Amino acid sequence: MAFNLLGKFNKQETPQAMPAPVSQEKILDSAFETPIVSPELPKPLGEEKAAEAAALSQTATPVATVKPITAKTQLHREIEGILEGDLGPVYQAMRPEKQVEFRLAGEAAAGKIVILLRQTKIKIGQIFKIIFNWLKIIPGANKFFLEQEAKIRSDRLLMLKRRYDKSQK
Repeated sequence: MAFNLLGKFNKQETPQAMPAPVSQEKILDSAFETPIVSPELPKPLGEEKAAEAAALSQTATPVATVKPITAKTQLHREIEGILEGDLGPVYQAMRPEKQVEFRLAGEAAAGKIVILLRQTKIKIGQIFKIIFNWLKIIPGANKFFLEQEAKIRSDRLLMLKRRYDKSQK
């Protein structure tokens, strides 16, 4: 007579013999001798989709190519020029690590400003905050200097927006 996993009595099964007791030393020795085989884990969803996409890309012909996002428009280049302004000597005085951080943050700020300037309603307060937070990366800069520089650059960007809108009409 045997019990199944749910604890119910099962008449059809015959009792199985209990294995012989094993000493604790033998258990420890066998644990180091036999390799532990872990069950195969399911692949993450991303890997499965990547494999499917790779299989489809080999069989399907591309319809159109996608233009890379890194291409900068004329507006984007002008915004970066305004942001750079006269910060060349300040940039050169920074440590190389800070230069990289400042440059990357400046490019991100320019991208955000491009998006804000393309909107119908300009939010100059947001543009000012973006520029001010970018300029705060400059080590040892005075808060009032940063506010003044952010205000000047915001005003120049506003003039750029007006000029850009007139040329579009």
